[in-house]
Amino acid sequence: MATTAIRPATSLETLEASLYAVYQQILDAYGHGPAIQAIGRLLLAAPVDTQTYKRSETGATELTASEPPSPRDVDSDNRVDALAKSPVSGGMAAAVGKVASKWRRAVEVAVMATPDPWAGRNLHLLPMEHCIRHRYNARTQQWVRDDVLVKVEGKPFAAGAMRECFAMKKLSTFSTNVYHDWKKAQNCVAKRYKKDVKKGMYFTDLLVQMDAKFLGEEYNKTDPPKQVDVMQCAIVEFSARPHRPLFCVEQLMEGDYVKYNSNSGFVQGDDLLRHTPQAFSHFTFELTRGQKICVDIQGVGDLYTDPQIHTLDGEAYGDGNLGLRGMALFFRTHECNPLCMRLSLKPFDRCDSDVKAQGYASESSLSSNVSGTISRTLFRRGSLKQRYQRGPKSAPVARSITELLDAVRDVPKVESAEALVHMECSKLYSEVVLLPELRPLESPEDALKGALFHLHYAASLGCLHALCMLARVHCGLEPTVTQYAHMIKVAKQSGDLVTYPQLSFAYTKLAADRGVMGACLALAHAYTTGKGLGEDVLEGPQPAQAAALYKKVLAAGPQEFFQACDDTEPPADDPLEEEEGDGDESDKESNPPSLATTPRAATPRAHSIFEDPGSRGSELHAVHLSPKMKAVARRVVEEEARGLPGAGMHRYEVLAVLAGLLLSGGEGLAAAPAEAAQYYNEAAESAEAAMKPKLSVKYYELAAQAEALVEG
Repeated sequence: MATTAIRPATSLETLEASLYAVYQQILDAYGHGPAIQAIGRLLLAAPVDTQTYKRSETGATELTASEPPSPRDVDSDNRVDALAKSPVSGGMAAAVGKVASKWRRAVEVAVMATPDPWAGRNLHLLPMEHCIRHRYNARTQQWVRDDVLVKVEGKPFAAGAMRECFAMKKLSTFSTNVYHDWKKAQNCVAKRYKKDVKKGMYFTDLLVQMDAKFLGEEYNKTDPPKQVDVMQCAIVEFSARPHRPLFCVEQLMEGDYVKYNSNSGFVQGDDLLRHTPQAFSHFTFELTRGQKICVDIQGVGDLYTDPQIHTLDGEAYGDGNLGLRGMALFFRTHECNPLCMRLSLKPFDRCDSDVKAQGYASESSLSSNVSGTISRTLFRRGSLKQRYQRGPKSAPVARSITELLDAVRDVPKVESAEALVHMECSKLYSEVVLLPELRPLESPEDALKGALFHLHYAASLGCLHALCMLARVHCGLEPTVTQYAHMIKVAKQSGDLVTYPQLSFAYTKLAADRGVMGACLALAHAYTTGKGLGEDVLEGPQPAQAAALYKKVLAAGPQEFFQACDDTEPPADDPLEEEEGDGDESDKESNPPSLATTPRAATPRAHSIFEDPGSRGSELHAVHLSPKMKAVARRVVEEEARGLPGAGMHRYEVLAVLAGLLLSGGEGLAAAPAEAAQYYNEAAESAEAAMKPKLSVKYYELAAQAEALVEG
């Protein structure tokens, strides 16, 4: 392909001065080591295979260039070899090889010139210890164990709330110069809990970081502007020490350490300048179809460490896993940025209360970095609370019945993770309405509006709890959960919520269509009486629909609905929490948890949650919960629905009402006395088992009357 001769518009000396000025800026901002490494990466990325110099007719040096390759096109460890093996001919190949050799030596000099930040600690003088290293591969879900040699300080150089950090040098036993190159050994940070904890917690921390690393690899497959990575970490077991203590070890990170977001909704102040961390967290939620989200993003640049993973059911990943609440805390303060749009991530629907909770307005964040930063600063000052309290209150804006009916006109049949997150956001705001001191900087008035917004939005996405709760509210009943009951009461008093009987019937029908037994009973009762769940909702009784719903409830079986639900049995003892025994057992060799037997590790990981990693999108997916979470969620929904009119019937009462409908018949339902007699007999037996002898006798008499009609 023909190339174009380019005559530099600026002299070589001027360009070199500019390059040196950039180097000085990196040096001032990040230090000598990162500056040298940046120059080394620049040398490696230079496209020597596509650039040559030639002498023009005038004697000036001209540069012939084609499109330079991206530094990411070739792996960093193989760029020089790739350049040397490029398909060029004759003297050009020799020139490329000679230049590549010079570059390799220049990079080696640059690396050697990088000072050791721990040179003054004299770690090479410490005694050497033989350790067992445990590593985990999140893709294959396999543990690997090998031997390493380390030297570690006895006193921590840093400490946090829960862990302390020790300086460490590490060599592999496969190294040929193990006993001679400790000054050049890899710098590591060994982390240990301050208090005695179960050894399983160390393996849990490792699982979190390695699963987060896997999610980062999946993120990089989307070809983002900036790739991310999570530090490789391992568990080092000091087998020669008493009780065989464990340390979580990772390579030392050099540079400015920044915390971009937390596991409790915090968003770093300069997030407008850094879209990648927030977009990465959002991406992990969609990648796993709402089953997981990786938060607590922190590190140097886009090299992260110590992340946290929230799961939808709150299982696995240790105490830092806040479950559904952690997801709600993230999305309540997450504003989709241009990178989220580039990745085609579905925006999480938010309201003005979410924007204020985030700490800055959407308009300012999208307009410019300067205005966004100023807005964030103003919103995060302590005077914000006073400004809201002293300012005039906004007029209540209640949604009309038309708007509310339109919102539930096309409700998904499947309850999605997004619906549950909206419901949890509503719960967060309801807590502020009930106890404003929980979050002093948030306005209770804004919290009320946020609670109502997310409650209605959760219902529109098919959240069963939201549907049953709104059915109760529009029927004139309070929700069973305290914070919701108080929030609804305040909303009615302020005029932010107006109840409509038609909506109670609509919400109940939606819940019944999705298998909520309490809603089925309430809807059947409405069809039986013809009064609906409020006046003028139904034109009259509809016995056919009522009989069908009663049969649906009875088909669920007594174990499903009618019998009292016992408390969910506690999960089996977790082997992760039994790694550390008592007495002499603590000296035993530590083994990583088996993925086949450990409940936490057996939780579906990111790559096993979805069938096709490339099928993520805005469509809703079924929620996958653990058996314990399913039982708890089902009980909460049914308790909410049982308060509806007619939903608190016992099994014998349902059998008797159904028998009466079949005996009398009606519009769309033919009389069936034989079937009615059968149901009356079952009702009598059920009442007798429930210690209701009078009702049992009554039902036997009705059964006899129905049988007489059959014989007559």
